[in-house]
Amino acid sequence: MKEPLNHNNKKINIFFWIMLSFLFLILYPSLGYAQSKKGIKLTKIQEAREDISYDSTDANAHYNLGLALMRTIETSLHARKMLDLHEQKIADEAEESFKKALFLTNNAHGRAAIMLSMLLRFQKQYEAAIPYAQIGLQLPPESQDYTIAVDVIAACYTETGKTKEALDILKEALQYHPDDSVLQEDYDILSSKLENELTPPLRWQTVRKKP
Repeated sequence: MKEPLNHNNKKINIFFWIMLSFLFLILYPSLGYAQSKKGIKLTKIQEAREDISYDSTDANAHYNLGLALMRTIETSLHARKMLDLHEQKIADEAEESFKKALFLTNNAHGRAAIMLSMLLRFQKQYEAAIPYAQIGLQLPPESQDYTIAVDVIAACYTETGKTKEALDILKEALQYHPDDSVLQEDYDILSSKLENELTPPLRWQTVRKKP
């Protein structure tokens, strides 16, 4: 029986949420998430809805709505606990908003794809998250967005037992980010895991003595 890598999964989870905070606070400063009060979050949702009502074909408006909605349930997502009915409704709307942004751009909205993959991944919908993370891999490989997509898809592959596929993704990413210690650590952990999976167990045999 395979032993779960709880410690390793914890490391990966910590990295995900560092990256998620980075996305909210650095990559999207126009959304004003430096202030985390509930009223500010609700204002951002309202602003995004108003932008959509003004122009329903604005992909960024749909993306901003999904991001604002996702921000309101980040605590529960972080805790990996089952969402209550209200939170699930918010998560479903955020998912639809990200999908709308992708639809309007013919799947060219890389950040919407990344955030959607993260939303699905934290709800343990690993198989559903993978195609969206793959869209994120089409972003410039030297970008931070690309490394986030790599980490999401590698984690989803790992959770679904596709260790080799996860290693291939990390190996390719390390070609562009050779000094990324987190990617390297994840690669080393999974390499060790794959080696253990491929190593046949020792079979002890009883040696009978000749009479």
